[in-house]
Amino acid sequence: MDLLTLLAVISDMSVTLATIAGGIWALYRFRRMRMGQEKLELRLIPKVCHNAKSKAVDVAIVLENKGSVAIYAKDPECLLKVGMIPDDLQDRAVHWREDDLPSLLPQPIEFLAGFGPWNPKKPYIIEPEVTETIHIVFSTNYDGIALLTAEFVDKHDYLYMTKKPIDLRSRTSVKDGV
Repeated sequence: MDLLTLLAVISDMSVTLATIAGGIWALYRFRRMRMGQEKLELRLIPKVCHNAKSKAVDVAIVLENKGSVAIYAKDPECLLKVGMIPDDLQDRAVHWREDDLPSLLPQPIEFLAGFGPWNPKKPYIIEPEVTETIHIVFSTNYDGIALLTAEFVDKHDYLYMTKKPIDLRSRTSVKDGV
């Protein structure tokens, strides 16, 4: 075997090894960056039941993990806030992080507080491809439009948030019990 043949063999082997190493690195990065992501979808489904003098509001908070890894909750930072949208708002936008709306409730509701005492060694976990529904029921005699805000903070301090307006005005007409 002469020197040129030996150099050609070494060159081919180094190209093959570099290609294999690059493929392994690319696969690792793809799996790490794409496949192992948390993805939580947060939805609010409110329902208002009118009594004679007040209203009972049932808010279903739907937590759907669409990612491929489990999501760990950071209790007591999973909150439902209810803000009143005043009649005199007039040509003003309600921004995503609106904190200056007057609160309908004395304090935000911790919606994972009912799952027992918080233990950091046993956190609330939402497994991949799982949907959890938590119901919060409160009563009010407020007659207007309110803004529901649900906030979910995971163990990495990432904030998931959604908002939904709800009409709490008195019903004006009733037809066939509806």
